Amino acid sequence: MRQVGASGPAGQGSGSGPGRGNGESGAATALGLALLAAAAACIVAALLFASAGLEQSRASAAAELAALAASDAARGLGGHGDPCAVAAEVAARNGARVLACRFTSALSAAEGASAVVSVASDRAPGWGVFPLPQASAEAAAGAPP
Repeated sequence: MRQVGASGPAGQGSGSGPGRGNGESGAATALGLALLAAAAACIVAALLFASAGLEQSRASAAAELAALAASDAARGLGGHGDPCAVAAEVAARNGARVLACRFTSALSAAEGASAVVSVASDRAPGWGVFPLPQASAEAAAGAPP
């Protein structure tokens, strides 16, 4: 019969717990931590891509709305004034700034007016921590056929 606290096989003293002294030195803990770090990195990367996609969608929406407003202003509908100034105001309300604005005036009712507006998002994708390119978009709008 074995006494509690007695020495076990050679090389193991009393108080040796499970997994001690049999060649395991915490490798599973290190592997678990490495897997946890890799999973966290994958989650952060997925969130970064989602953030960039969201900002691109916002820039596209701002460009579309600014182009529609500029086209309407060029045709004399809605807000009066310079079509590019109207486009800049609409883009600013949607979190973007106008990079370029071109419009053609309606020479006759049959021709209609059109506008092309390029915008860039005011928000930085990646929470301003990671160097991701700024979202930008271009849109065109004109009189209905």
